[in-house]
Amino acid sequence: MKISLKWVEQFTSIDIKKDELIRRIGSQLGAIESIEEWGDYYEPEIIVAEIVNADDHPNADKLGVYELKVAGDKVVTVCAGDKTLNHGDKVGYIPPGFKVPASIRDGQPFTIEERELRGVKSQGMMGSGAELLINENHQKVLKLDTDAAIGTPLIEAYDLDDTIVDVENKMFTHRPDLFGILGVARELAGIQGVQFSSPEWYREQVDFPDATAELKLDVDVKIPELCPRFSAITIANVKIHDSPLIMQSYLMRVGLRPINNVVDITNYGMYLTSQPTHAFDYDKVAKKSKAGASIVVRAPKAEEELSLLDGRTIQPQDGTAMVATDQELISVGGSMGGADTEVDENTTNIILEAASWDLYSIRRTSFAHGLFTDAVTRFNKGQSPRQTVTVLRMLLDLFHDNTDGQLASGHIDEFPIPDEPRLIEVDTDFINIRLGSSFEAHEIAGLLGNVELATEVVEQTIKVTVPFWRMDLEYREDIVEEVGRLYGYDNLPVKVPQRRSEPNLRSEELQRKQLVRNILSSAGARDLLTYSFVPEDLLTKAGYDDALISNAYRIRNSLSPELEFMRLSLLPSIADKVNANIRYGHGSFALYEINKSHNKQEIEDGLPVEQTSLALVVASDHEQNGSPYYQAKAYLDYLSAKLGLEVRYRRGSDGDLSTPLGHSVKSMFSENRVAAVEVDDKFIGFIGEFSASAKNKFKLPAYSAGFEVDFNALTPHPKQYMQLSKFPNTTQDITLETPNEVDYADLKHLVEKTLTSDQYRLSMEPVGIYRPEPSARRRITFRLQFEPHERTLKTAEINQAIASLADKANDMGIIQI
Repeated sequence: MKISLKWVEQFTSIDIKKDELIRRIGSQLGAIESIEEWGDYYEPEIIVAEIVNADDHPNADKLGVYELKVAGDKVVTVCAGDKTLNHGDKVGYIPPGFKVPASIRDGQPFTIEERELRGVKSQGMMGSGAELLINENHQKVLKLDTDAAIGTPLIEAYDLDDTIVDVENKMFTHRPDLFGILGVARELAGIQGVQFSSPEWYREQVDFPDATAELKLDVDVKIPELCPRFSAITIANVKIHDSPLIMQSYLMRVGLRPINNVVDITNYGMYLTSQPTHAFDYDKVAKKSKAGASIVVRAPKAEEELSLLDGRTIQPQDGTAMVATDQELISVGGSMGGADTEVDENTTNIILEAASWDLYSIRRTSFAHGLFTDAVTRFNKGQSPRQTVTVLRMLLDLFHDNTDGQLASGHIDEFPIPDEPRLIEVDTDFINIRLGSSFEAHEIAGLLGNVELATEVVEQTIKVTVPFWRMDLEYREDIVEEVGRLYGYDNLPVKVPQRRSEPNLRSEELQRKQLVRNILSSAGARDLLTYSFVPEDLLTKAGYDDALISNAYRIRNSLSPELEFMRLSLLPSIADKVNANIRYGHGSFALYEINKSHNKQEIEDGLPVEQTSLALVVASDHEQNGSPYYQAKAYLDYLSAKLGLEVRYRRGSDGDLSTPLGHSVKSMFSENRVAAVEVDDKFIGFIGEFSASAKNKFKLPAYSAGFEVDFNALTPHPKQYMQLSKFPNTTQDITLETPNEVDYADLKHLVEKTLTSDQYRLSMEPVGIYRPEPSARRRITFRLQFEPHERTLKTAEINQAIASLADKANDMGIIQI
């Protein structure tokens, strides 16, 4: 946002030195990108001159010879390629020995010299609009429209001794009012501690004069959710010509190109108030309407196209707010007008509109169609809908003065849901505690009042009525920020804030994560951190079908295709890192991760649930004894033992596939080499060896397995201290013959449940499993150890316990051998 300090001074005085003002802008308003001293381009000797005689060059058909009155009775002769100048025209005269302003700005200063042109001595030059930095016209000498006396320096005649401060746009993202000179002037007054008063015309309620002509216009807003307000008037009998040079000069200084009086007035109004407007050629709109002129704000229809002012033709995407007649499109709402209704040199009647547009719609439209206009810059910051009519009324006067246009309609205002002024109440203590200040209520009211925030003080409570242009003020904290900024954060007391001496307690979840990491790391596993966003290719490699992939959240505007989906489980991400680690020489390892996954099936209070899981993969490209399943199980058993949990392994078919985690995890495992994991009889995940398809697609070694379980189920169960027994232990082996259908886990659970007693501590371990071929039964041997607490156990007591086990086993078809 480029700020002209001369333009600002039309609305508020600047009573401090320029260097101090620049410092305050940087610290209290926004970061400064650059400062341009516009006045440095003009030497005082470049003056206003008047043509007193105009003749053709005697030896050159394309040249004119002009006598200029430059000061008092002094007259000079200048030759020029522009033969449209006449006696009495005022021009900008650059004497010999002085530089062209535009050349200074371009960094290649060009000094004018006195020279002879085809036998006529030319004593200097008359500058064009581009050379004098008033507009971009290189073709003709600029005819001045000033009343300044002959000999007046041009820099004085047009207020060119200006400073242009360019403030980074991002600094004003939350302040749409600061994209206008009026809003900036208000803030500069505030940071100087000066009371600001908006001009009389800038108020919410305005009156329009009676129309003196008649141009009928119908307006229909069909998408009020995208266009909260649409205001318009018609103006008849406009005359298209150049705008006043002072207006052109201000537009040039802030980076806008002067075009004609109609376009310049709308740009001038936009840069002054931050409210973009647009002028349509009324007669062109009427030709595109069924009867009279009509405007309809609506969504685009299928395959509709629109030719834009920049020469492109677009097919608007769904969700774009469009301006149309009752027959066809004429503009992209809030972004760019259409070429077919453009104001040109033949325009005599116009429609002038000022609207409010949904900032999110404008932003999507801008990126979808590459529309990055000044209007988009302002609308995607969330302009106030309560200033459209205000700006229209101000522009009407400018059109009357500069185009001779006449109001031809009453003002049309589609405003279905008027905003109510916001009221914010805040205590002085609330402000002072947060700023470390000691303001009195009247001091705070004074600071806020300087920027036209109406305040009412009731004891120590300040009631702030938010004006219509301040879209950013909603909460008490916003008022705190406003007070600190206006006073100057650099001026606040510098002291160390008070705080508690004791550290904050870590959350239970963080402590549990750290505990699990310590346990697994002590067992030799390596912690891993992977992205929560994954490509679709990773999901298909994990064996997910289309139905399962449809449960993954897809990111519309992902930074790359590699970050397109939110993952359903952690195992695919870890498996994807195995081959790279093997290639880098890590032959045998275990990788684990504690992180979150998301599934569309898991919704709570209308929001996605973040499922925290623990996943681990073991892999080795070296020859290993045994099955990798038992290596993965060893890690899970070690972890559960350290946490004091009793983990139970069931057949894979017993896993709960109705849970999002269960469905997404099991798809990676081999159908016959997978087990369901339970804690306290509750399913928490799967453990197993990877399927042949997963090994092939992830390039996993043959020796690889893993598990993924619900992390929330891994709640530590501290073991109670038990004194070592003073009595001898008793060891007993027992062999049970079971049908093959009976799971080892169920048999182990039966033994533990039956033999557990308060009189002793039971420990058991498998000794062997034997199954002759072919046979429908197998024999499993356990070694039992009984550790008594109070006395030596008798053989009869041990036999009685084992007999009780044999009786229960017989009921399940299990025989004690």
